[in-house]
Amino acid sequence: MGTRPARSQAQIFEVTLEDEVPAILKVYRLLSLGSEAEAPKFLSLMNGAACVRLLRECPGALLLERLEGNMLQSVVSRGDDETATEIIIDIAEAIRKKRFGFKPARNLELRFDTLLKTDRNAHPALNTATFQKAIDVARMSLDRDSRAERGLLHGDLHHTNIVEGKREWCAIDPMTLYGEAEAEYGQAFCNPSHEVEIVNNPERAIRIANQINARTALSQERLIAWGVVMAAHSLVKEVNRLPFEQRELNRTAARLEAIVAAYGAVS
Repeated sequence: MGTRPARSQAQIFEVTLEDEVPAILKVYRLLSLGSEAEAPKFLSLMNGAACVRLLRECPGALLLERLEGNMLQSVVSRGDDETATEIIIDIAEAIRKKRFGFKPARNLELRFDTLLKTDRNAHPALNTATFQKAIDVARMSLDRDSRAERGLLHGDLHHTNIVEGKREWCAIDPMTLYGEAEAEYGQAFCNPSHEVEIVNNPERAIRIANQINARTALSQERLIAWGVVMAAHSLVKEVNRLPFEQRELNRTAARLEAIVAAYGAVS
């Protein structure tokens, strides 16, 4: 049995089943699955289509197919950001086909409750015109979402939650949310977060929105709006991170600035 680096809410173990099939055992730190409580239902519905296969579920743990390939961020690192976006679209659209499979318990309003209730005076990075604009965009987006055609979302679809498998690129770690289709793509604008020169560029955000629109006819303005919301949420997380990391805070603030600028260009 091998181990992978610990995550905040679970420990990952590489295991081999009796029939020599490699698998992943994901053991949660609490008996509940936390923010991934509906992951088994989501993965069972997808049944391996553009998502990791769920092999077995037991209290506080999931047994999953082991994906041996690279994370999607490697495609961006080798200079093929547009291809990476196409893969995200493939997966998001496969999920959208199943959007009425069940109604998740958590909606986007619950997902971003902390963002909307954050004290802007808690840190100078939050007491800026850019962050205030992001809050305005978040409120508008959530209001529109409440009146939109909503459905099942992965909820955390980004470049380190997509892994290459033997069949295809597969999403892992679904947060499982209920919301409008554009929200599924919000994290695509913010990731891969370590590729600062690529991600912190307003033109990149506009290009991604246009690329998604060309395939799906989803609204460029609403797509980038959810990028703004995700980036603002990440900034709040950095402000509250322990231990505090100023360098990461600066990067996240620059990312929000870029995506807000892109939003201004298309709205």
